Amino acid sequence: MSLDNQTVLRQVPHLRRFAMSLLRSRDEADELVHDCLARALSNTISLEDGTSLRFRLFTILYTLFIDGRRRAGGPVLAPGHASTRRAGSVPRQENGPLLWALGEAIGELPKAQRFLLLLVSIEGFSYEEAAAVAGIPVATVRSRLSRARATLRHRLDLHHREKATDRNGHRQATGQRRGTECTA
Repeated sequence: MSLDNQTVLRQVPHLRRFAMSLLRSRDEADELVHDCLARALSNTISLEDGTSLRFRLFTILYTLFIDGRRRAGGPVLAPGHASTRRAGSVPRQENGPLLWALGEAIGELPKAQRFLLLLVSIEGFSYEEAAAVAGIPVATVRSRLSRARATLRHRLDLHHREKATDRNGHRQATGQRRGTECTA
């Protein structure tokens, strides 16, 4: 199956989102996506075995990322950076604080867990496809996703409890309490 440029270019938004989750730098992510696309378009990608183009592109991108980290001598799976936090930005949605807490919690996951969570939950890869992209067994994918989800549940539960308690340590009414309300 031959590839045309438009077919490959339709994958750019997905590749950029994934590269941003790995690098946390727009410039570095764009460079990684560029290198991935250059490699994909210069080398004929064989899809004869039924493999999807998207799967192949993500595999190329992740391989380039790992190779780049190794060449730089840095850790391949470093913890998330705090560079995505925007001080002073105020969420506009009603659930903004919860979404903010979720974004913070995802950003603080170990990179190995965050990357798999994004591949499976955001990009729609199956466990088997994510395992193939990462070059790890499916059981490891399941284990890392389980730990990532448990961490997120715990962090969001803490966020909910903090939100439900005011400065004086009094529990605020959340609409989920049973029994009578007491007033302080």
